[in-house]
Amino acid sequence: MPEEGFEITATTTVTVKAEKPGYITSYATATISRLTLSQLADVEDSATWDWSKFGTAVIQFTAETSPYKKDDPLVLSDLILAGYSISPDFGNPQQLYVEGEYMVRDSKYFQGGLIKFHTTVPGTVTVTYSNTGNRSTDAEIRFVNINGENYGDGSKNTTFVTSPEAKVDAGDVVIKGQLKGDGTDQYLRISKIVFTKSLDENPDDPTTGLDAITAADDEPTVVYDLLGRRVNNPARGIYIINGKKVLVK
Repeated sequence: MPEEGFEITATTTVTVKAEKPGYITSYATATISRLTLSQLADVEDSATWDWSKFGTAVIQFTAETSPYKKDDPLVLSDLILAGYSISPDFGNPQQLYVEGEYMVRDSKYFQGGLIKFHTTVPGTVTVTYSNTGNRSTDAEIRFVNINGENYGDGSKNTTFVTSPEAKVDAGDVVIKGQLKGDGTDQYLRISKIVFTKSLDENPDDPTTGLDAITAADDEPTVVYDLLGRRVNNPARGIYIINGKKVLVK
């Protein structure tokens, strides 16, 4: 089941009066939000979330004045209800569930402990990430962990790196940081997540959705492998031929 986040359904304004003999009377006003659960939207196709296009310089959720506190679950689209705007160039904020310290920092990245989305199709995921600061030892290296596995060589400083592709099945995709030294969960800075839908409709059958070639066509044939490289003499396998994905027997 998809994770659930918070939706603001009502607000209450409270005014506090402070008095002291010989001093000017002062007032403080605060608005308190009532939060209820709302469902996370499914990812049904390829998707990208790019924090460099988020559109807000800093949104920190550890301050006392924030409607959300550190590590509370949140669907990014609910930020709109909290009075923030998100650029449409960022990606679909209704698809991301997050926990952390900064929903966006320096208009560049998310800083926190967990990001999750729910996909209805299999595919691959890459994450562009860094450590949250400069670390001096190998034990302090932080990996990006996708569905329980660490990917790449990890990051010891704030230079962003992109993880290798991680294959994921349909279902929840959980992205978090993990410390090399003791394997504990740690915050990461994440600037971009790319989910690429699998070309195969049925991952258990590699011929699903393919046209079998049994004879040469009259038209000129242009053949590429699945990495986009042109092939002159294709052996048995899957190729892109004249713009179609086909199985060469």
